[in-house]
Amino acid sequence: MVERMLLNKEEDESLMALALAFCHECLGWPKAAFAGRAIFENERRPKLPHAHSRINGFQLDPTDLGHVLNAIKEWCDIKAVGFSLKYRPKLASKNRWSVRIAPHAEGHGDNLCEVLLRTCLAADRNIGGRNPSAEVAALPVKHNPATLADPWGDIRKNAATALAFCKECLEWSEARLSSDWGFVFVSDGVRRERPGITGAVEQGFNFNENFKGRVMEAVQTWCDVRVVGLCLEYFPSGSAQDCWHASMATDAEARGDGACAALMAACVAAQRRVTLRSGMLELSKR
Repeated sequence: MVERMLLNKEEDESLMALALAFCHECLGWPKAAFAGRAIFENERRPKLPHAHSRINGFQLDPTDLGHVLNAIKEWCDIKAVGFSLKYRPKLASKNRWSVRIAPHAEGHGDNLCEVLLRTCLAADRNIGGRNPSAEVAALPVKHNPATLADPWGDIRKNAATALAFCKECLEWSEARLSSDWGFVFVSDGVRRERPGITGAVEQGFNFNENFKGRVMEAVQTWCDVRVVGLCLEYFPSGSAQDCWHASMATDAEARGDGACAALMAACVAAQRRVTLRSGMLELSKR
């Protein structure tokens, strides 16, 4: 699992300490503190709409891949540097995830959120060349990692990509696009009973930038089955059309206006090449 991974107590405490240092130093949240599982910064921040209350401040859940990637993207935009993450299937290595912020820092591990935070913190310290506790209030903060102003990007193109991803990579033969008061997602079209839920419901797949963990988990599963490596890169080019680049080993690559769009497009392209090769192999045997 990528999103909200289950950790033991020691790993959990280490991740929390790392995330707090990341918020203090990289995001410039001098008064950041934990409230439950998330870190909040309430110093002169705009109100954040919330399902149960209105929170005066910014927040970051260090176990949520979407929060972590949004925050590191913000840091990369400020510092004008790019980053890349690579995944090697389970059969290849224990350190399945590698993160590189060239040429400043590189990290490896099994918990993607932890590796991202650790590598970014090391890069920030190497770039700054200063006392980690100094000048934290000077960093500009533009966005809240917990929410994005435009998580959909090019909705028509990205929705079509998500539908193809669900049909071809997740093998949802009856997948279709659905909308719930403007929230677009892919439904598998099969109604089934679920424990604790009254009435039959359909399985759904959320694919916008607020669900990076869900998309990455699905792509990671595909990579494990096919034993194919993954690379995702971000370039702070100022262009909303091609700042994310994803590739599946040598099989396929794609660019997108968001991480989810690039990941799904590359996975679909790789799946089609695998299917084409399999079809050609079957024909050669006849």
